[in-house]
Amino acid sequence: MLIQVQGIPEDDAVQKSRMKSFADLIGSNLEPPAVIIEDVLSVGVNLLFARQNKGKTWMALQITDSVTSGRSFLGRNVVKTGRVLFYCLEDGERNLKQRLGLQWASDSNPQNALYSDDLNTANLGGFEELEREIQVHRPVLVVIDNLLAFLGHGVIDTNRASLMSQYMMRFRKLVRDHDVAFLLVHHGKKPTKDVSEEGPENALGSTALSALCDTRMQIHSPDREPILETWSKVFRNQRIPMAFDRERFLWRKRHHDGE
Repeated sequence: MLIQVQGIPEDDAVQKSRMKSFADLIGSNLEPPAVIIEDVLSVGVNLLFARQNKGKTWMALQITDSVTSGRSFLGRNVVKTGRVLFYCLEDGERNLKQRLGLQWASDSNPQNALYSDDLNTANLGGFEELEREIQVHRPVLVVIDNLLAFLGHGVIDTNRASLMSQYMMRFRKLVRDHDVAFLLVHHGKKPTKDVSEEGPENALGSTALSALCDTRMQIHSPDREPILETWSKVFRNQRIPMAFDRERFLWRKRHHDGE
């Protein structure tokens, strides 16, 4: 039964309403989020976080290589390949070139990965700039390394839940409008007597940052052995044991009985 809205004819009120029927949704042809790397990455907002010097950028570059070349990632198949936009806002292009020389193999696909070491901050037109580049290049994945640089470091209070919610919703709107995946590289909180090292709430700043992501991924080392732990609205949650190959600067899946 419809409720009469004061001063508005009933038919007009229905037309202005944004509400939709569960029945229409169930009967629709709407597809689930497109998978890019099975069990790890999908179209949506994905957060990769860890404390300093835990190998976040190496992993982001490895994911970029996988998406552009089709090479598997930690034993997971790449379902959708394509162009990647990589924003190296922390390292800069000199360090990025050095990392690529160490990690990317001769059979990689660097021509399908585009980079920039400059991006306006979120409060100064950064989202508009992202949308322009997405419209021009039509990427499968956009990597922002790192999120704090895009948020302006001390200029923006990342502990303000309302503000972080607004920014994360803008990422989600870009996902909806352009069917693109974001990988946001972020820092983790330092553990204290009141805060453990593990869990999606250990991403730095307001919990709104991680709560509004589709998949959260944390690199950490319980029992001194590195793992990639994921919490997802798309995939099952998992703990992937890893080892870092210091000759190729790659993360490898580690078997429980050894590497």
